[in-house]
Amino acid sequence: MINIDKVVKVGGSLLSSGKDYINVAERIRNEFLENGSNIILVVSALKGVTDKLIKISEGKTEELKDIEETHMRIAYEIEDREAEETVSKLLKELRAKVYSEHITQGKRSHVIQSYGEMMSSALMAGAFRAIGEKPGTVSALRGIVAKEAGGEASIDYERTSESLRNEISRLERSLSPIIIEGYIASLPDGSVVTLGRGGSDYTATAIAGVLFIEEVYMITETSGILSCDPKLVKRPKRVERLDAVEAKLAALYGVKRLHPRTLEPVEALSIPKTIIIRSITGDGTKICAENGCTSDGVKLISVREHHGEHEITVIGKNSSHEALFSIEKTEMFSLAKSLEIKSPHILQIIFSETSSISELVDRIHEKLIWGAQ
Repeated sequence: MINIDKVVKVGGSLLSSGKDYINVAERIRNEFLENGSNIILVVSALKGVTDKLIKISEGKTEELKDIEETHMRIAYEIEDREAEETVSKLLKELRAKVYSEHITQGKRSHVIQSYGEMMSSALMAGAFRAIGEKPGTVSALRGIVAKEAGGEASIDYERTSESLRNEISRLERSLSPIIIEGYIASLPDGSVVTLGRGGSDYTATAIAGVLFIEEVYMITETSGILSCDPKLVKRPKRVERLDAVEAKLAALYGVKRLHPRTLEPVEALSIPKTIIIRSITGDGTKICAENGCTSDGVKLISVREHHGEHEITVIGKNSSHEALFSIEKTEMFSLAKSLEIKSPHILQIIFSETSSISELVDRIHEKLIWGAQ
């Protein structure tokens, strides 16, 4: 089997034109392929396409024309005949599935959604061919095996390890990168299933886990994880590094760019060792799987509205007592409904509903992240 040393996942937010696909392909070639890396590239659907496909599955078939026109336009822009033919074929299949009366309602949405990733994978392969590379492709519907429990699909690591290795072993060793769809999988009976919110990131870390690949790169439109929502604070700071505990807490408390499912393979398989969430140009946040690989201190501030109250969660290794001490010395302490140390790594502050929450969050952020007096 090809010796793969990295998994790279490309978010759909980066993909909206043929130029975007070519740009991503060139960046990946320059950074990874030309430096000798053999990578698996996990591809998401075009930005906004999954939502449109869900609407189509619910009967809003007027969205189908836009899906068809967008994907064929991008295929023509890439200027790769094989991509044009593959996308055209997939669109015909999609149209047939949309109007089929033989797909049960429970499976209909999964089947229709799967075409977003399949077409994006075909376009990405075309982009690599257009710049002179020889990519290989693996179908996630053959390589990723899922199981269902409680109405939610999760990846079956043991079966996926076997099926994915079999699929990769059939490829010529000279093909690179190996491209596979994120977000979609098949159940043991062969039926199509989607992996839910964060599904492509989950696919990437699961692939790394079952193939014993230590590094995963999540390429997005932003430079990693920010210390707080930029809509709420004036000076958000890029978080350079998180350990496993900090990352899990960040995901659980709703920090953007990090979904809890992304970390499930790390907990279950103790690999990948490193997850890097970054922009296409390189800046980002490094998550190390082991605990204790970061310094003490506040890293993130999460803000959620809950039952008419604002829940502000301060996250950072061994930071909660110091954060509480800092807040107690300001007038913000008297404005808070409650302050509670949830763990050595979490301080939670509750404010009653207030129109000035953005100002309060910004002041807390300046105090705890930037050390303002």
